[in-house]
Amino acid sequence: MDSSLLIEKFLERIVKKRSRVYALTGFYLILASLAGGFLAGNLIGYFFAQTRGFAVFFLLLWCLPFFYVFVRFFLRGAFSPFTMDQAALLAEKKIQGLNNSLISSVQLKRRLTQADEARGIS
Repeated sequence: MDSSLLIEKFLERIVKKRSRVYALTGFYLILASLAGGFLAGNLIGYFFAQTRGFAVFFLLLWCLPFFYVFVRFFLRGAFSPFTMDQAALLAEKKIQGLNNSLISSVQLKRRLTQADEARGIS
């Protein structure tokens, strides 16, 4: 198998795993937010007798972090574009000893697949 194809498959796995990690983290944070809101609402209702007037205010206050988590981790994190260059930089950051060889190979592959006229090399 061609080494450039192996590198490309490796980087594709990094991109997929990154989106799965963001989606799973967002899912867990949303579950924690729901459980925390439910617990806080029940505690407030238990300890304070006249809380019906504050129910709408509490619900609006609780929805702000919930929507922030939803937008940040589901929409922005899991579904944002993540290029092969960014995946190579992420792998080099996590794995010590690559010495920029992964990002160099990605950039070189892109340069070698271009036509001779577009390369800008005499």
